[in-house]
Amino acid sequence: MSLMGIDVGTTGSKAVVFNEEGLVLSSAYRGYPMYFPGPGQCELDPEEVWSGVE
Repeated sequence: MSLMGIDVGTTGSKAVVFNEEGLVLSSAYRGYPMYFPGPGQCELDPEEVWSGVE
């Protein structure tokens, strides 16, 4: 059996697959941009975040 953890963060998403002993079998990272529409504002595009997880 394998286990997968997914970390959805502010600047990207990371997935890691482990075996039952905790050995990393595979990992991947996909980044996405942050948008700054105005002073003191920061946004993420949910479609870009979702595509980083797919």
